[in-house]
Amino acid sequence: MKRARLLAAAAAVAAAGLALAATVAPSSPAAHARPAGVAGVAGATVLSNEDNARTVIVPSGEVVQVRLKAIRGEHETWVWDVPAASTPAVLPRTSGTVAPNGDADASFRARAMGRSALAAHRHCRPDRGHVCPQVVIPWMVTVIVR
Repeated sequence: MKRARLLAAAAAVAAAGLALAATVAPSSPAAHARPAGVAGVAGATVLSNEDNARTVIVPSGEVVQVRLKAIRGEHETWVWDVPAASTPAVLPRTSGTVAPNGDADASFRARAMGRSALAAHRHCRPDRGHVCPQVVIPWMVTVIVR
């Protein structure tokens, strides 16, 4: 019975991830020069859970902040790892932490012209006496530095 619930939960999580990927298609770089809705340092671009699969354009020298919030389920918490840049020469990380509740924060400085993907992964941390599906959910934003 527990195995059936675990498999059903894994299927639901996978389906939700695919549905999200299908509804949040990457858009043109010009369409998302500065995401809105999350407060941050003045002159900084702030990215959150909702920015997955986006492309943003930032000027050289700008700070890019990533603030990912953990998601609490009935018997588990979906926690993040520290976001990382695929091209540190373009977008080096200046700080990065994961809070005890599973939220992740990182800051990057746009150093050189080019392109870098910022990526993090969300995975399940079960409550005592419960199990999690072996699912990892990726998050990625492409940053173009001009």
